[in-house]
Amino acid sequence: MKSFLTSTLLFICVFAKSQTPDLIWKVTTPDGLHTSYLVGVIHFSCEKDSLEQKTKKTSLELLKLVTTIYFEPEDDLTLKQKWELMSMDSSIKELYEKEEFKEIKSCLEKNGIPVKSNQNMMPVWLVSFINTDTIIFTCKSIPSIESELEQNIKKQQLKFLETSKMTFDYYKEIPIEFQLDLLKRICTGQFTKTLNTINQYTDISMTLEELMKLTFLGFKEIGGDQLAKNILINRNLNWVKKIEPDLNRESIMVVAGAAHLGGETGLINQLMKKGFNVEPYK
Repeated sequence: MKSFLTSTLLFICVFAKSQTPDLIWKVTTPDGLHTSYLVGVIHFSCEKDSLEQKTKKTSLELLKLVTTIYFEPEDDLTLKQKWELMSMDSSIKELYEKEEFKEIKSCLEKNGIPVKSNQNMMPVWLVSFINTDTIIFTCKSIPSIESELEQNIKKQQLKFLETSKMTFDYYKEIPIEFQLDLLKRICTGQFTKTLNTINQYTDISMTLEELMKLTFLGFKEIGGDQLAKNILINRNLNWVKKIEPDLNRESIMVVAGAAHLGGETGLINQLMKKGFNVEPYK
């Protein structure tokens, strides 16, 4: 089951035809001594699309050239710890008006989410459990690049861009008022603009920058700048700090969602500001 929030954002960010965008970038230190690679991952890709397959093949070839590989969050928490990080002190019943809660309750139960056992879960996580397979995804997905790269790691050191707790903390910083409104709007069908945008762009080849514009259009529709700040911008800035020392002393591969690459605060631009030469890998 694909979650509404995560899948929709990732779909908006990266779904395009196979010609573009460039998802693998070469990063060279100012002195030219070390070459590394950024790999943008399409977290959901149709089996028929060749872009993900091409990226995967090239990534596996480049893996032989690096000494360290970075993935996104390390799965270092127990189920109980994750549950605690997804919870809040108040219940959603207390935070909505009576009639609003009835509508939310009905929406969640239609999606197989029992309200009684999840009433203290943060709204943003309740949103993530809403099923949209039949709304957005109509094709069979393919195995992820991360899973195949991990299976082929030999001498390379495996590192992570952030811990699972850090990922949960980014979501926890989203204001509760925004979370409540997001859940309400999704449950009441006030999400048509983004779905129309998806339908408009799925058959169009776009550059990475065009994809980023579409990404932020999606963020604006879903809830504005706060979500983009928490899910993309803050994480990008922290990741650059994390990988910069390794970029300067060895060859590494950084594997992250494609939406983290482009834009003013994306990994590509942030690394260029620090003096690295960053260009599409051909």
